Amino acid sequence: MRKWIICCGPDWYRPSVSSTEQLMQQFLDDGWRVLWINPIAFRSPFGGSSSSSSVSAWRKIRNKLRTHLNFLRHPSARLWVCVPLYIPAFSRRGARINRMLIRGQFRLLRLLFGIRVKRAVLWCTPGVTALPLLDRPFRARVYEAHDLLSAFRTESESLRARLRDAEKQLCMAADARFAASEHIRQGLLELAEQRKVHLLPHGVNIDRFSPEGPVAEAVEQIRRSGRPVAGYFGSLSDANDKDAFLALAEDGFSVVVIGKILGDYSALEAHPHIHFPGPVAYERLPAYARGFDVGLLNWRAGEWITNCFPLKTLEYLALGLPVVACPIPIVEKRYGDWVYTARSPQEFVTQARRAIGEDDEKRRAARRAAVKDQTWAARYETVKEVIDELAIPDH
Repeated sequence: MRKWIICCGPDWYRPSVSSTEQLMQQFLDDGWRVLWINPIAFRSPFGGSSSSSSVSAWRKIRNKLRTHLNFLRHPSARLWVCVPLYIPAFSRRGARINRMLIRGQFRLLRLLFGIRVKRAVLWCTPGVTALPLLDRPFRARVYEAHDLLSAFRTESESLRARLRDAEKQLCMAADARFAASEHIRQGLLELAEQRKVHLLPHGVNIDRFSPEGPVAEAVEQIRRSGRPVAGYFGSLSDANDKDAFLALAEDGFSVVVIGKILGDYSALEAHPHIHFPGPVAYERLPAYARGFDVGLLNWRAGEWITNCFPLKTLEYLALGLPVVACPIPIVEKRYGDWVYTARSPQEFVTQARRAIGEDDEKRRAARRAAVKDQTWAARYETVKEVIDELAIPDH
C-alpha cells in the first residue's frame, strides 16, 4: 500500500530548510510518499506604510513570481512539490475563490498520483492553505506548529482575528497537534479547547553540522582581515535586529550574514565589514558556519520571537559555536548554559566578546554534546508513535 502525506508546509523554495522539511525527509526515508503544497498568501505584501516596507513588498512579489514558475516539481524520489495557483485578493470573496482553486488543484493532483484520501495523512503547518482540505476524509490530520499564527506580526486587528480563526480551525480539525515550544503549546491548548498538544522541539542533523571539515573559501577570505567573525544564517527579514549587525561591524567584528534578503537591508549592504554571501545551499552551510567565531540569533522583540524556537540554535551548538541571542524563553530554558543573552545592539557586542573570550575546545565539545541526542530521527520516532496511537483504521 502506498502511504501518502499531503503536506501543506512553508515555502519549499526558501534556501533555509524548515523543521517540516526535516520531518518530511524522515517520512520519505521510511517509505512514505509526500506531496508538498506550497503556501498561499493571506495578506497583501504592501502591509506597511514606510519606504522600507515598500522595498520588502516588491522583493516578496518578485520572489513569489519566480516561485510560481514551478507549478509541479519532482525534486527527489517519492517527493513532489506543488505551487498552487491562487488569486492575490484578500477579501472574503477572494478567500472563497481560493478555496475552490485549492480544492480543484488537489483533486487534479489526487487523480494524477492515484492518491486515496482515506489512506492519506494531511499534515498542516501555520497558514491558510490547508483550510479548504480539512473536510476531506483523510485517514488522519496533523497540525505542526512551529509558530503561533495568531501572533503574526501585524498592526491589523482584523487580519489577526482572521488568523486566529484559521488557527482554531486547524487545531480543532487535527487528530494530533505538535508544538515546537512550550509557549506555542499553551497557545494551542487554548485554541484546541484543552485537547492534547504534544511538545515537539526542533532537532538537528548532528552529522551534517559537524565542526570537523573545511571552511568555505568565501569566509576564509573574510577571516584574513584578523577581525573576529560574527555570523548568521537564515532568512533575512525586517524582523531581524539589523542594528545588532551594525553595532558588531562598527565595533571590530566582521559580520557574515547568509541567506535570502526578504527585507530592506540597503543601509547595511555597503558597509565594509558586513558581508552578504547570499543564499547558501543547505549542504554547504556547515562549511560557511565553521568560519564563525560566534553565531547570532538577533531579532526585534515581539510576541513571535517569544513563542518561537529557532532551528539554527541547535545547528550552531552542534558546530560547537558560542551563541549570542535575543531573549527567547525556550532557548534560555534548554540551553541557557551555552547561549549568551543580549537585550540591545550594544549588548550583542559585549556578549559576543565575552563568548569568544571564554571559548575553548572543552566548551565547544560540551556544546555539541548538549544537542547530540536531539536528532530529527528521534523527533520522527515521537511523531510516528503519536500517529500510530491514533489507531485510525485504513478505510
